[in-house]
Amino acid sequence: MLSSMNAVQQRSDKTKEERMEWLSHVDSVEKMVVEAGEAVKCLVDRQVSECLQKLQSVKNESDEQAKTGQEQLQLVLMKMESFHTYSRELLDKGRPSDVTRAAVELHKRATELLNNDVTSVQYLPPDTTFTPADVTQVTSSQLIRKLSVVDSGDVAANDGAVLNCMFLLELLSLSYIVLSFAVIAECCI
Repeated sequence: MLSSMNAVQQRSDKTKEERMEWLSHVDSVEKMVVEAGEAVKCLVDRQVSECLQKLQSVKNESDEQAKTGQEQLQLVLMKMESFHTYSRELLDKGRPSDVTRAAVELHKRATELLNNDVTSVQYLPPDTTFTPADVTQVTSSQLIRKLSVVDSGDVAANDGAVLNCMFLLELLSLSYIVLSFAVIAECCI
């Protein structure tokens, strides 16, 4: 009986030791999963930030062009309205000799205003579109890979191990993929 108790105690101690090793291993795998997720989030956040910065730059530049064009058109319109008001007053309230004396100057100014090329003042906003990534074609395994857990009862179990996780290699390959994305992203900047 004593030898059976000793065997059970050894088995219990070994199970406890394996459990502690496995929990430590799972903790490190959890850390790797979180790090991989953070790396993906960082890449996405960077791309969003770059797109928004470019969009804001285009928006500001286009808005400034529109304002400048509008100011130029308003100036031309003001000159035309002023000329029209002056010429109407001259015709309505002026003496015939005043109209005759100003006729050449009025004709010259009217021709000058009409020859002012307002068609050159055009606001052509840039064609701005956004084509999002087709997220329906992206699966979760393409972002941070996947976690595989194999119950040790399904594998040739040795000495009653609680669980045997076969995902370390998978997550290490994920680290290389994330690193590759980071390198590619840096090269594209």
